[in-house]
Amino acid sequence: KTNKYNSRTHEIMSLSFSKKKNILVALGWDSFGLFTLAVIQIVSSVVFVRLLGKEAYGVYIYIISFFLTVIAFATMGLKTVILKFMPKSEVEHSLDKSYFMLRNFVKFRMVIFLLFSIFIIPNTNTISFLLIGNRSLSLYLKLAFFLFVPLFFQDIFEGLLVTKFKQPFLNSSKVVINLLSFLLAVVLINLKMSFWGVIVAIGIGNILYLISLFLKSWRLFVMDAA
Repeated sequence: KTNKYNSRTHEIMSLSFSKKKNILVALGWDSFGLFTLAVIQIVSSVVFVRLLGKEAYGVYIYIISFFLTVIAFATMGLKTVILKFMPKSEVEHSLDKSYFMLRNFVKFRMVIFLLFSIFIIPNTNTISFLLIGNRSLSLYLKLAFFLFVPLFFQDIFEGLLVTKFKQPFLNSSKVVINLLSFLLAVVLINLKMSFWGVIVAIGIGNILYLISLFLKSWRLFVMDAA
């Protein structure tokens, strides 16, 4: 009994040390990601102002700010729920429960996306008028909305990967995709696409990031099932 107790104690201590190590590594990668992304954003802002001019850059900021506000309302703290409940299913070794929760989170977010679509798409003329005083952005807002669709779902898969201590993957992916989006935006601006080129580049980056999150999450589920 004593040997069994000591073995169990050693196993728990080893697990605790491993988890502490994972947390420290995750914090390090989060710090790296935040710093690098901040540098990319500062550099991109300076470059975009110079390439676009103040007026076009201002329109770009209006569009981005509007959709970021929409996404903030749409996500409604679901990532926090994932971070709270997914680890419990991991402790219970319930893969079916984890999959069931993730599937329901995606379905719930799809409902939210459809509700926002019904509200935004028919009213882009009004939104454009409220943003810049005329209706010239209506078509751009419609197209931009669909380019920002991935943002409705990214935090679900991010939350799952955070519970698996996959910050190295998350932060490295964000840095690479943001850098590629910036370079693509510069190319599109030089092709006379103005602020729309920046929005298209960001939209493509969002799509690529969501695909990478989905594939990584799927791979984890397959590995856990095996």
